[in-house]
Amino acid sequence: MDHGLLPAIVSVCAQAGFVPRIRYEALGTPLVLGLVAAGDGVALVSAAVARGPHRGVRFARISTPRAVSPILLAWRRGIPDELAHQLADLLHRAARDVDGAEGAERAEGADRAEGEPPGGT
Repeated sequence: MDHGLLPAIVSVCAQAGFVPRIRYEALGTPLVLGLVAAGDGVALVSAAVARGPHRGVRFARISTPRAVSPILLAWRRGIPDELAHQLADLLHRAARDVDGAEGAERAEGADRAEGEPPGGT
């Protein structure tokens, strides 16, 4: 079972009424962005990636349909399970906070130019 981003991307494309033509599956964000900058296609990346400067790459927020991809938590053997559970709880709370902030942003309307990354340029 693939827990990566690809199944979420394919699902969002299907909801939008098309099937993507996937030429490459690149491992690692730098390689993906390098392919985009070279003019070899487009990519869907997380909003966190768009916050940094990437020469030759433009970002645009996709508001609907919303893509959801699971996040898995891995930890080294020997680390107490309780610590991992506390971290998982913290991440769940942070995700809910981000979800609430993004919902408020959508309700207020976007003040940035089309194609401008989240959080400004």
